[in-house]
Amino acid sequence: MNPFFADVINIPMVLAVGIVVLVPLIAFEVFVEALVLKGAWRLPYGQLCTFTLFANCWSLLAGIPTKILNAFLYALLFPEDIPGFFERYPFAITIGIEASDLDNCSVVAEGHPTIARRFNAGNVVQCV
Repeated sequence: MNPFFADVINIPMVLAVGIVVLVPLIAFEVFVEALVLKGAWRLPYGQLCTFTLFANCWSLLAGIPTKILNAFLYALLFPEDIPGFFERYPFAITIGIEASDLDNCSVVAEGHPTIARRFNAGNVVQCV
């Protein structure tokens, strides 16, 4: 079996496939958004389609440089060892969830429930 290599990107093919996928998606989105806005704005459907098409195209054009900027920021901010980072990620999420659960707990000391941030040895923790 021969391996596949990404030695070259066929730009015309990528653009053609992108247009084939993008045009029906944008058309569907424009028609649905215009239909929803027709009930709120009381404008003609054709005019609303023009507005939503302009807004979606503007959003698409603004999103492309934003995604490129995000790629540079990811390279600067994320660690080099992404698999190792994501191995520790569930543990960090668990700690965060447990810490948020402790906010819903009260400490019972000497029979008086009090909201406390510190838990001393010997205190009974009751969660509500």
